Amino acid sequence: MRDVFISHSTKDKATADKIVASLEQNEVTCWIAPRNISAGVNYGAAITRAIRDCKVLLLIYSENSNASEAVFREVQKGFEERRTLIPVRIDNIPASDDLSFYLSGIQWVDATREQEDYAELAQYIASLPKNPLPEHHQKEKTSEEPTIVMAKSEGETEETTEEAPTAVTKEENKKDKPAATEKPKRKRRILPRLVACLLVAAVGVGVFVLHQHVDLIAAVQNRDFSEVAAFFNGNGNGNPEPSSTYY
Repeated sequence: MRDVFISHSTKDKATADKIVASLEQNEVTCWIAPRNISAGVNYGAAITRAIRDCKVLLLIYSENSNASEAVFREVQKGFEERRTLIPVRIDNIPASDDLSFYLSGIQWVDATREQEDYAELAQYIASLPKNPLPEHHQKEKTSEEPTIVMAKSEGETEETTEEAPTAVTKEENKKDKPAATEKPKRKRRILPRLVACLLVAAVGVGVFVLHQHVDLIAAVQNRDFSEVAAFFNGNGNGNPEPSSTYY
């Protein structure tokens, strides 16, 4: 992990090497291509990891870097990773539309006059915490934090309100279950009643039949078999025809 990622055009390599030497003499570690890219390593992946691992992206701003697509992508990546951007101006020219989006509102380091020592810049970089957020990102983070907190609290409230109806529904289902089980009980109660009614009806019919043939029963009890014979020799309705025996 290095302190500073050096974004520069290859046409400005001589100036970039001087700045790197000055910073490293003041114990500020630098990552610069192609020096810090190992053989066989993907160039784009190595640059992406280096920007992510550094805490400062130092842009050597010149006419060459202003027109470099690779430099623009490095600055864009540094902005996405929220790295502190320090532009070191070596040419006094206006920024392109692409770079001005990222450089507007940021303090420049004027190096239009050639200088050998960047000790003051090195001290400033050394004083920065590991992977700090630049001021414009800090403002964005501060403004976003209440929104994130509110979003969480609203999400929790919504989850709470969604769970409440579910609990009520379960309780209502529990209350409805006994009502559903009562129906078979009613059916079970109706069956004994029906059997009892049938038994009562059968007894009633039996009593009615016996009442119609009370004379027959009396004859059987008195062992008057002539009366029994007369009953069965009658007209078939249970009333024996008159016999000369009775006269």
